Amino acid sequence: MNFRIFVSSVQREFAKERKALAAYIRKDAILGRFFDVFLFEEVPAQERRTDDVYLGEVDRCDVYLGILGRTYGHEDASGVSATEREYERACKRHKPRLCFVDKRGDPPEPKQAAFVARVEGDVVRRGFADYDGLRTGVYAALAKFLEDKGLISVLPFDASKTAGVELKDLSVAKMRDFIRTAREKRPAGTAAEDGTARRNHVKRTERRGSRASTTTQQTTQQTTQQIPLAMIPPGNMRNIVSLVQKNPQINVNGMAHALGLSPNGVKYHLKQLRKIIDIKHVGAFQAGNWELSIKEPRP
Repeated sequence: MNFRIFVSSVQREFAKERKALAAYIRKDAILGRFFDVFLFEEVPAQERRTDDVYLGEVDRCDVYLGILGRTYGHEDASGVSATEREYERACKRHKPRLCFVDKRGDPPEPKQAAFVARVEGDVVRRGFADYDGLRTGVYAALAKFLEDKGLISVLPFDASKTAGVELKDLSVAKMRDFIRTAREKRPAGTAAEDGTARRNHVKRTERRGSRASTTTQQTTQQTTQQIPLAMIPPGNMRNIVSLVQKNPQINVNGMAHALGLSPNGVKYHLKQLRKIIDIKHVGAFQAGNWELSIKEPRP
């Protein structure tokens, strides 16, 4: 069963963002596996009060996702907007609240400013200046939600842990059976008996280019060490920088395996990362390395 996201905002102010965000979550290789999105505008006509519908959906959701702009929205008889009613209901039902505040344009209306201040006093909210910023923030927040529930991991497979497992729980017979099966399934040309030839080839390559390789690696490590992780937003972008700093030769497939993402997912985060720092891959796909540097300020 997927987690249900309730998207709360003034509809007319964020009509395009709501539609685009819902489509993005539904189509994403990772988020689409774990989340369903509720948009009020997609509800068919029915004989129910409007507030009964949207408050009932808040009750049924697993995650409240609030997008706050400058408009307070339509007010009920008590002078409270539907968006604030939805937020109050999410608080009352103890729903996880992921809130994002639009930093574009004019200051918010007085009631909206008070509502935003209330939200900022309750939860850690993220600001955004465009749709890409909103999408990136939502992706990071939902990925953290899944990580906290143990459904995805940002650690490499070899560094992942299974709670409660000890050495005495390991079966030597099963490990041997696994190794034997892996060797039998290995594609032609990569069998274990070819290991000696492969190692000899690597040694010859290293001898021929050891000096250039050492210089490149030292230069790359010196460059990557200059990137403070604190300047990278938490989430997959920061994890990518951490992976590159530890292993500048890692490729996109290696990142995807380590982060639990698809290669296209890694490429998306690399594209977003390039808005913050300079990151480029130098050399061949398998034999090259990554270089990181802080962006030079534009004149």
